[in-house]
Amino acid sequence: MPKIEKMSPRTDGFLNSSSLFFSLPILYFFFLGGYIFTWGFFGLGGALALFIIWLVYLYKFFSNRNFFISSDHLRIVLLLSSFFCILLYGVPYQVNIAYALLCQILFVVLFIGLLFPVSSRSYLLLLIGLASVFILTILSSPNPKIDTFDTLKLGGQELIQGKNPYASSYTKLYADKEPNYYAYPPATLLLTLPSVLFLRDPRYMLVFFLFGTAFFIGKISNPDYRWQLPLLFLFNPMTAFIVEESYIEPMIIFLLTLSLYLLRTRKYAVSAIIIGLLLAAKQYSILFIPFIFRLSVLKNRLRLLIGSTIVAVVIISPFFLWNTKEFISDVLLFQAVYPARYDGLTFFSLLYRIFHIPYASLVSLFIIGIIFFMLIRKKTTSFSALVSCLFFFFFTFFYFNKWAFVNYYYFISSLLILVMAFKTSEKNIAHSSSEK
Repeated sequence: MPKIEKMSPRTDGFLNSSSLFFSLPILYFFFLGGYIFTWGFFGLGGALALFIIWLVYLYKFFSNRNFFISSDHLRIVLLLSSFFCILLYGVPYQVNIAYALLCQILFVVLFIGLLFPVSSRSYLLLLIGLASVFILTILSSPNPKIDTFDTLKLGGQELIQGKNPYASSYTKLYADKEPNYYAYPPATLLLTLPSVLFLRDPRYMLVFFLFGTAFFIGKISNPDYRWQLPLLFLFNPMTAFIVEESYIEPMIIFLLTLSLYLLRTRKYAVSAIIIGLLLAAKQYSILFIPFIFRLSVLKNRLRLLIGSTIVAVVIISPFFLWNTKEFISDVLLFQAVYPARYDGLTFFSLLYRIFHIPYASLVSLFIIGIIFFMLIRKKTTSFSALVSCLFFFFFTFFYFNKWAFVNYYYFISSLLILVMAFKTSEKNIAHSSSEK
């Protein structure tokens, strides 16, 4: 790593346009702009913006330029994100307009609060305000007509009744799709079960995971950023939508953040359990493993790998053995055979809309494979470098895949905040002018 210096408030390249694309807060803001205005569906401007950001990140890996963090940039991006929360708030299945209006008012109040310096007391008030928005969002949309909510809720209820969620049928919501699948691995079922059991809604656990992630981002960050970065994470303009639609990415980013925090604090036994849960929670979680175990500062890697694998196997095995055919069909084959979607925000949607070139699986695998081997060969000596690799890989993986929607881009943008958190906690803050 090159020697880097801490930036003073006014010598951080604030008006230096040549360095703006290497400011992590600015990059994060442009990344948000690529998907929030279309709610993660295809838009020509968003798809092009994401492609440009992908090229910037690719250039970073072949140059001596590193990304830096400016406190000025971070403050402006936080304000802009909270402002867009006001403009873009509104979820598709809200039926209680009074609650929806109250959420808008709360976002306005929170934005005004961010105009003033954040203290420990105001930070707590901001968190309470955000929690109120997310809970009111759930209350205003008690029964969203989307399969993610339906299967999470009804799947948990099936398990409570002693039935196999992977062999059950659910509410038919789409004319072209039979609802005979529970597409999530078992850890998702188990981790959302308390909310289904006690509150009859899996989304309250997602709110818990959001604030759990914010807590550990604050623990990871340099004390000067312990409030800004958690707030930036929570003020993603799509967070309320993610909660309402019951996307489980808040749970995935929580488990990943907690895993990395535990690894950094060398609590390897507990981290093995959390990594095991992560592996058993989402299909793409297996792709974390090659990157995490390339981190040079890790001790007892083999024991950690074996421990986390045992945890994952213990969680998965009962459901796999309960009905092997249905489990494989729901968890593995359902997504593998699902066709390309050109309403998704992907590179192939861009090609299809402009040139009528359809999705090509071999081209997709080639691009993803090249980036994977390029990153996996890179020496990873810090947690910020590790998460930076994860960000670029998953950005490539979803952008060049057969579909990608708001939940995946929410996950990727959260990784970028995690990069910032680890970067601030390392000895100094990088600035491009000191790396030339």
